Amino acid sequence: MIDPSKGTVTGHYKQFLLNVMDVLDNNSLMSNSYLIMDNANSQKNPSISRIISYREYRILFLAPFFQELNQIEQFWHQLKSKAKEKIILPKKQFKQELQRLQIWQ
Repeated sequence: MIDPSKGTVTGHYKQFLLNVMDVLDNNSLMSNSYLIMDNANSQKNPSISRIISYREYRILFLAPFFQELNQIEQFWHQLKSKAKEKIILPKKQFKQELQRLQIWQ
């Protein structure tokens, strides 16, 4: 079981990849396919590359992006920085606070 308080770590990502590749292995058209990754540390771990190569898949890393150009990243950045200042609220109050801060309409 993944502990959400610890975030995504390489071990979680490895298990996810193994599950994905198990599904891909059942479709002969997916043989030697590319697995597209972003630049997260867990995805750049050398053990991840070895697992993928061993299973005869290939890796394609996305180009780095600029947070300023990605609206969802801007949203989460604002939400996190403003939420750090607040105590944990019940769901209804949390939504009201987001509306008050004009983050969520």
